Amino acid sequence: MDYRLEGVQGLPPTSSVRDAVFDAKAAVRFLVRHAASYGVDPDRIAAWGTSAGAIIAATMNSVPEEGHSGSSGYSSNVTASVGISGTLWPFLLAGGGDRREQAASTPWLDVHGDRDLLVPSFLAPMTYLFRRAWGAPAAANRLLWVPGGGHEPWTQPARPGEQEPRALMRPHIQAFLVQWLGLAGKSCPWHAGRQIRGGGLLH
Repeated sequence: MDYRLEGVQGLPPTSSVRDAVFDAKAAVRFLVRHAASYGVDPDRIAAWGTSAGAIIAATMNSVPEEGHSGSSGYSSNVTASVGISGTLWPFLLAGGGDRREQAASTPWLDVHGDRDLLVPSFLAPMTYLFRRAWGAPAAANRLLWVPGGGHEPWTQPARPGEQEPRALMRPHIQAFLVQWLGLAGKSCPWHAGRQIRGGGLLH
């Protein structure tokens, strides 16, 4: 999906992040509206993004407004969110209790390099601690650090000769999504006759 994104250096204005969140919510509403046509389970939609996309994925369920895009009247809530170099955008949570509860109730997993300068690495534990303080259970509030990793530490090893971070992180992300999307024991759509097990692998 595409979304509005202002080309700014440093922290973008809250209004810009809100617009991008509205675009993501509109995309989810579209999928829910046309779920039967696309073979989508509207109760099992996860958001995944990197950098700005990860900020959107982390924040969208905590913004109660829907914006003015299409497919009004359909749900825009996602079941779980995964981000690479993302963070909850706290400036959109000024409304208090309800937003915090919604933010804490959506399972969130972030992969973050501890040397990320674009989305500064201190924002990752900030999100983790905010969500924990608001009541997010430990299993639904995950932070995977990449030691020596910069921004979007997914394919580039932090040190020569090491595995790509994605090879180490992917099984954890799969297990996270299987757990929170309730996929264990379901038939795999890409492997006929095989079921998804708890760790995200097939059996």
